[in-house]
Amino acid sequence: MSISIEETRIDTIDFGEKPEDRFYCLADRRLAPDGLQPEKMRLINPRNLDQELRALGCIAMMTEAELAELRRRGVVRPDLEHLHEDLYSVCKKEGLLDPQE
Repeated sequence: MSISIEETRIDTIDFGEKPEDRFYCLADRRLAPDGLQPEKMRLINPRNLDQELRALGCIAMMTEAELAELRRRGVVRPDLEHLHEDLYSVCKKEGLLDPQE
């Protein structure tokens, strides 16, 4: 069974001052009930990046440039108001919401 949209949320993480330092993350509320924590994310070993992000509750992480490309393709809507629904839909189509064995 996959994760429901109610079990997810969008967290915005800023790793710096520049616009390219902002990331939009689809987060698993079950693993990160209080939100994703940038201080923990900074300590991740880059060799195991995907696994460690997933363990912290991050399902998908996108920059504004990546979102702009998805908007250009018509995959996500232009405003941030629908970002949660749109990223959830993208992740569902890509199989990212199914439990990992």
